[in-house]
Amino acid sequence: MIVILASVLYIYLKVTWSLGFIVSVLEEKSGSEAIGKAAKIVKGRRLHGFLLNLVFRILSLVIFFGAIL
Repeated sequence: MIVILASVLYIYLKVTWSLGFIVSVLEEKSGSEAIGKAAKIVKGRRLHGFLLNLVFRILSLVIFFGAIL
């Protein structure tokens, strides 16, 4: 149960982290600046990004287990 909750939290936080990485590369900003800008961009859309990541995670698990079996 703890692993599932930790995975959900990771997927939720990954939305901002992933966008922060992209901002840091495109705008050549440092880590905290990039995360701050990413948080501004994601503000209000974090749930959408979380659900999109969750769907892609579930799809990748289905494909992975389908390839194994």
